[in-house]
Amino acid sequence: MFLAFAILTFWYTNGKSFSRSGEESTLYESRLSSISSLESLRDESKPQNQALDWIVNRDPLHLSFSNPSVQIRYVMTLFVMSTFPPLETENYLLMYGDMDVCDWTGVSCGSDGLIHEISLGKYQLKSSNIL
Repeated sequence: MFLAFAILTFWYTNGKSFSRSGEESTLYESRLSSISSLESLRDESKPQNQALDWIVNRDPLHLSFSNPSVQIRYVMTLFVMSTFPPLETENYLLMYGDMDVCDWTGVSCGSDGLIHEISLGKYQLKSSNIL
């Protein structure tokens, strides 16, 4: 347990975290408001806000708000944050964050780059035709 905490602390403080300007954050909010309400994106107690914060400030891929993949990445990050316990969420994003979501464990995408299936047997979760 201590080791996991130490690894997460190192990850947050070793330069992997960065901060975008308030104006840039607003552009991400605008882009993602077609998926989640602005209210939920701004409410720090909501997973939507936590997923937005991860995309904007901690995502190792540093996707631009104008990148079409940012919406799919936000939805998957939100899914993980809403489904997994907090420590497992951080571990999952730590392990797979620098990959395209189509390469995340349990995610299957079509040739169109859209998610077609999520299968997380460990959690007894499975869904098809997601995005």
